[in-house]
Amino acid sequence: MTNLRSMFREISNRYDLLNHIITFGFDIVWRRLVANRIILRGVILDLCCGAGELISLLSRDVDSKSFLVGLDFTEDMLKRAQRRRETKEGKAHKRIDFVLADAKRLPFKDSSIDCICMSFSFRNLTFKNTEASTYIEEILRVLKAKGRFIFIETGQPQSRFVRRILHIYLERIMPMIGGAISGCKGAYRYLSTSVINFPQANKIGNLLKEAGFLKVSIKPVTLGVVTLFECSK
Repeated sequence: MTNLRSMFREISNRYDLLNHIITFGFDIVWRRLVANRIILRGVILDLCCGAGELISLLSRDVDSKSFLVGLDFTEDMLKRAQRRRETKEGKAHKRIDFVLADAKRLPFKDSSIDCICMSFSFRNLTFKNTEASTYIEEILRVLKAKGRFIFIETGQPQSRFVRRILHIYLERIMPMIGGAISGCKGAYRYLSTSVINFPQANKIGNLLKEAGFLKVSIKPVTLGVVTLFECSK
């Protein structure tokens, strides 16, 4: 994962801005879908939290009965996430913590997390990754019995027309925009390639069931451009 770490380090300063631009602001709506499905009870882990947009949404309703943890392997991303933690009064939110670690070796005890969530990061752990099963096993290991794994990821629209338009945009336009604004065109070529070649949602669902999740719910969103997954241990 060294190359990915370096890539995200390079684009960290413009990461949020570019997410908004290349998705026409839909990334905000999609992350809210995840946040709305999470019951704020116990320990909630935002895995591969990046610059902290999802955990920021969750923090608005966090109370004394829950605790949020954001984990990422890129220090620059975590620094940006930590800055989001500041309230309007300038004080750090006491019910949130951030951890610098690799998702392959989660620094948590077995069955210690009530809910794990992700937004557009599951692909980075599993796309053409020979260690994909290790990441899923770690998620299962730290989840409590009946714990939930909720994430949103890019999808493959069922409509050939919609899928073709999406792929043209990803191949020709997104790398150009991402490269021009971030100065790292290679990063957005990778992101484009990983989205275009990511498996159909049902294949991801089968992968999660084979790994050990008892229930997997799959919901296509925005004509199947993205997919919301809800899994239980």
